[in-house]
Amino acid sequence: MSGCCPPPCCPQPKPTCCPPPPSCCPPPKPSCCPPPPTCCSPPTCCPPPPSCCPQPTCCPMPSPCCTPPECIGNKRGSVCNLPTEWQIKVNVPDYKPNELCVKVCNGKVEIKGAKSLQCIDNSDSSTLSSSESFSERFCIPPDVEPSTVAWEYKGCTLLVSACKKGFIMTTSLIQDQDFVSVKKKLLDNLLTDLRSLSNEAKRRHLNVKDAAENGIGKLLNITSKPEDFIQGILCYLKNRLGSKISLITD
Repeated sequence: MSGCCPPPCCPQPKPTCCPPPPSCCPPPKPSCCPPPPTCCSPPTCCPPPPSCCPQPTCCPMPSPCCTPPECIGNKRGSVCNLPTEWQIKVNVPDYKPNELCVKVCNGKVEIKGAKSLQCIDNSDSSTLSSSESFSERFCIPPDVEPSTVAWEYKGCTLLVSACKKGFIMTTSLIQDQDFVSVKKKLLDNLLTDLRSLSNEAKRRHLNVKDAAENGIGKLLNITSKPEDFIQGILCYLKNRLGSKISLITD
């Protein structure tokens, strides 16, 4: 009998050429998912915003000076209380200045607008007239002087304004007061020079003396802007006094 194994009748040790029976458990397969490397730290590409940065203010708060309008009727206007002035702005894009009216009555500002419209009826070709109007009333605050209410038409807006009590003295009035003081000072200096010129002219030019004396009364009646006032005086003296003007302007 060929082979490495003897027949059963002759029991002998099994030769080493016979491999061991196969194991029922196959060897473990290699892992397809290797463990992550420990050298990589979590990403830090999106750090939290620093605490020193303020939050964005893309929606600013409304101005504290503006208050809702106290309107009765068509809500076209808005009211703004300024430190020295009270203003009403009324949107009137479809009205002309002669179609608007502003009145102050019983502590209220009444604004009216009226315009006439004409259309043609196609059925009988007759002209039909209709009217378009609006009316608003605004209560005057107690700190506003009603006698100072004024209005003007700017583009498509009717602007009504009034001074607060205690602030009735406007910029133009203050400038007028300053002009009065400047005018008085200039007159005093010029009258002094004219009198000196008049006394000096007694011996040489009698006509210059008369011109100077007549000019004193005329200078007192000059009312204009300071620059026009000064220029007018110099032109008058130059025409009347000739070369003697140097005595005044030097």
